Amino acid sequence: GVFTCGLAAYVKNATFCFQPGGDSPYRKSFYDALTTGCVPVVFAEYNARVAPWHFWSGHRRNAMVVLNATQYLRGDLDVLASLARIPKGRVRKMQHTIALNGHRLQYALDDALPDDAVDIILKGAWHMANAREASLLSFSSSGTEGLRE
Repeated sequence: GVFTCGLAAYVKNATFCFQPGGDSPYRKSFYDALTTGCVPVVFAEYNARVAPWHFWSGHRRNAMVVLNATQYLRGDLDVLASLARIPKGRVRKMQHTIALNGHRLQYALDDALPDDAVDIILKGAWHMANAREASLLSFSSSGTEGLRE
């Protein structure tokens, strides 16, 4: 059988996984939560904006819970009560969205899984390069090519 540590089993069976901020928004456990189907609970928009290329449209609304850290730290926010107020249908929708899109955060061993993390990075870079080129072309065709900064 496959060995899994105790934490991985808890995450896989959990509905919500707390993801407090750290040194940077790129927290490994954030990705672990999503790839195992657990809805991440973040405490700042900063943490909700990680890896924009890897995420799908509406991921902040449909695949994670964003809570206000300031309210929590002041004692004005009961996290467990806030999570309990989320309608069960909305929780199921978040879990379903994660199940459909979580593979976008994993690096596949072969090309059998389309739109894995490598594909998403390459597509994101390609779109960004095209947007940058279009922006430069638009700027140069607007008659401002003789202007200097």
